[in-house]
Amino acid sequence: MNKTIAVMAFAVVSTAAFAQVTVYSNNVGGDAFTDSGIANPGAFQQVTSYTGPNNEAWFYNEVKDDATIGIDTAQAYNGNGSVHLKALGGAHTNGKASITLTRLDAGSLGAFDSLTHWNADIRTESSSLSNQSMILRLYVSNGTNQGFLVFDSGWTPSVAPTITYGTWQNMDFIANSNSLYVRGTNSLVTALGTAAEMKFSDVQTALNGGGYQVLAANSGWGTASADFEGFVDNYTLGFGGNSTTYNFEAVPEPMTMGILAAGAALAARRRKKK
Repeated sequence: MNKTIAVMAFAVVSTAAFAQVTVYSNNVGGDAFTDSGIANPGAFQQVTSYTGPNNEAWFYNEVKDDATIGIDTAQAYNGNGSVHLKALGGAHTNGKASITLTRLDAGSLGAFDSLTHWNADIRTESSSLSNQSMILRLYVSNGTNQGFLVFDSGWTPSVAPTITYGTWQNMDFIANSNSLYVRGTNSLVTALGTAAEMKFSDVQTALNGGGYQVLAANSGWGTASADFEGFVDNYTLGFGGNSTTYNFEAVPEPMTMGILAAGAALAARRRKKK
């Protein structure tokens, strides 16, 4: 089974400028990684089905205080699954979770100056979850200034797009760079000249030429005491016009796995005959 999963996980449909990768859960049927501790930065676990050509991999990250994260089938999107994040019904006071793309060797995913794709499909389940919705982040550094560029509609709703709860929405920071706002953290505040939200286009103007590298990209939600539930899928990141879209799917049950493997073998025989 592991060999079949590996073959499926590395299946890439590509053109000169676009690749689509399927990242599968660590377990058949889906994952539910959790941690009861409240320590910062929280627990992490690698999603082992995929390691990219530049040593990039996905991690369940910053998981703490009874939050749970995993690729599962609760809200299937463009397949049988998506990344599911939640902290529900507990006494959590410091709940947090995210899924993060970074390189295993701590290298750069790409130069911020050449960022040409950054978007994802996100879904937040309930408007009753005070000041909470799915967030998206890039971690950038030039060796002097570093921090996250954070999209969080809960910070300043007046400059955020309308969040339709219980519905999938695409957030595309390149196509909508003049209408989507992000905020810098840590010493990026100095580089940007403000701690307030800025149009992403203005952030690009401020940071371009500064030698910034993108070291991580993620989605999740920030530390909170309120219940939370959300999802993310089809996370796209690209530089210089070349992009990769990561589609998250739960590993099928063994019977389904066998059918998929048989179908792939039949297709291969047909191609060989031609």
